[in-house]
Amino acid sequence: MKTIVLHGSPRKNKNSDTLADNFLLGMNKGVIRETKHFYTNELNIRPCQGCLSCENAEDKSCIIKDDMQEIYAGFIEADVIVFATPMYWGYITAQLKTVIDRMEALVMWDHFKGKTFVVLI
Repeated sequence: MKTIVLHGSPRKNKNSDTLADNFLLGMNKGVIRETKHFYTNELNIRPCQGCLSCENAEDKSCIIKDDMQEIYAGFIEADVIVFATPMYWGYITAQLKTVIDRMEALVMWDHFKGKTFVVLI
């Protein structure tokens, strides 16, 4: 079983990462899992342009080629997706929001089916 963790906090190894680490410890008891971590603040990800190129492209891919490509690949392979983020002004961080907005291309391919989502705030 494969898991990806999308870390939304710009502050590494603080509360959100502690929540994610402890969640993974509990989830992994007795099971060997492959986990990939993405620290959104360290990635070069442009905001979604709302151009719907992903809807019209033959391969349904996003026209923007940046670090999001690695997240797309991890997301497609993953069984479990963990969003770990602090809450700023009543919402997730801008870094994680940018990633979530860019997942529009995944919606076009139905890559959300059969996945388990976990939100740690």
